[in-house]
Amino acid sequence: MVVKSATKKKLMDMLVPEEFAHKLADDRKWDDVKVLTAQEIAQFCETDSDTAARIHGIITGASASSRDSTVMLIQPQPRFDYAVELAAAVLQRLFKNWSHMTPKPN
Repeated sequence: MVVKSATKKKLMDMLVPEEFAHKLADDRKWDDVKVLTAQEIAQFCETDSDTAARIHGIITGASASSRDSTVMLIQPQPRFDYAVELAAAVLQRLFKNWSHMTPKPN
């Protein structure tokens, strides 16, 4: 099969990861890609339904001429609870060190 480079480039310009763009552009023109369903995208890209739905949203948003498309990143989002745990650990260490430097009451 032949990857259509213009289709792949268009998908990558919309921030679809290269791996998925390559699979979707495999023997498909842009007009063929923009009519794919989320289920077809999941099958062709060999990915989960959530990722396929995000890719489908990007494609349908870009192909709709009457409205602006919003690009959704497909990269994994950082875990919020990890950030909270990290911040808590930093604050604990900061206050632990700070408490040793405060003067003791008489």
